[in-house]
Amino acid sequence: MGTWLSESLPADRPLLLVAPSGGYCLSNSWLSQHRAPIHAVDWDPLAPSLFGRSHPGLRVSWHRLNVMENGGAPLSALLQALPDASIVFCNFLGQAELASPREYPSFAQGLQRTMEGRRWASFHDRFSGPLWPISKGPFDSALSRASSEELTQHFYRQAGELNEHELPALPEGIPYRYWMWELLPGFFHLIEGFAQ
Repeated sequence: MGTWLSESLPADRPLLLVAPSGGYCLSNSWLSQHRAPIHAVDWDPLAPSLFGRSHPGLRVSWHRLNVMENGGAPLSALLQALPDASIVFCNFLGQAELASPREYPSFAQGLQRTMEGRRWASFHDRFSGPLWPISKGPFDSALSRASSEELTQHFYRQAGELNEHELPALPEGIPYRYWMWELLPGFFHLIEGFAQ
């Protein structure tokens, strides 16, 4: 993950992490490369202390906000305050609909417009479930998102329970990367990532 983000986003710009929680999915070596300020936004009041345990000594400016409120207005305001920042959605977009089902539709509808002209990346759940993968990746797509059929063919062979996560419209015409994570024993998450 850290290598992919290092190749995708410049380390000399400010960085905004959206919903990093405890930062468990982020490598300390990648975060430490950033000489510019690091900002993080999360609505969980425990996120700063959990993140601090995972990444001791790293200086982060925290903003406690629900970025999905009012169609994403808090995120838009934060982006205006950080015009040069690169943005990373940290395993958030695939969980957003579950976290806030009432606010998600208007947030999802405006996300592309909100992020227009920005350097941004996301890694998020595409599928999850107990199916054992035949490959843990990474699998790279060409200049489009892989279809559900392509992903199931690459990562799964057997039939079984598989949850496809609700996602907003995402950029086209760019490469996507896919990894398989076993975050809990016997439960796998197929992670989709892109950077532009």
